[in-house]
Amino acid sequence: MNNEIAKIDGCVTQALRVVARAEAVIANAQSHDFPYAGLNHATRIFCAILATQARELAERATRQVGLVLKDAQDEDRAATVEAFFNDSAAHVDTDVSSMATARLAAQKAFTKMAVDLVGRAELVLEQEQTLDGRQITHGALWYK
Repeated sequence: MNNEIAKIDGCVTQALRVVARAEAVIANAQSHDFPYAGLNHATRIFCAILATQARELAERATRQVGLVLKDAQDEDRAATVEAFFNDSAAHVDTDVSSMATARLAAQKAFTKMAVDLVGRAELVLEQEQTLDGRQITHGALWYK
C-alpha cells in the first residue's frame, strides 16, 4: 500500500499545481492589465473554460482514489484510500488489487489530461497559440 500511496501523493501534488495554475489562468483571463489588456473576449472565455475544466479534472482525479483534493494530504489518507478501494471492489464484485490498479490508472490519466489542458490554456493566454491550436510566430520585437 505504501507504493500506491506514493503514486497517489505524486498525482495529488500535480493536481494541486494544476488547480493553482488554472486559478491563475482564470484570473489573468479576467484581467485587463498588461499583458492581458489586448486580449479579445473569445480568447478570455476560451482560456477560462479550459482552465475550469482542468481544475475539475484535477479534482476528479483525486476522487478516483476516494480523496477530496482540498483534504488529499491529510495524515489519514492511506486509511481513507484503502477503505475506498475495499468498498469499491465489494460494490462491483472484484478484488481490491484490480480496483486499485484501475483507480490509480484513472487518477493518473485524469491528472495528465488536466496538466495538458491547463498548459494549453496558458499557451493561448500568453498568445503563443491560437484558439484552434496553431503556433503563433512572433517577430523579433515581440519579446522586447
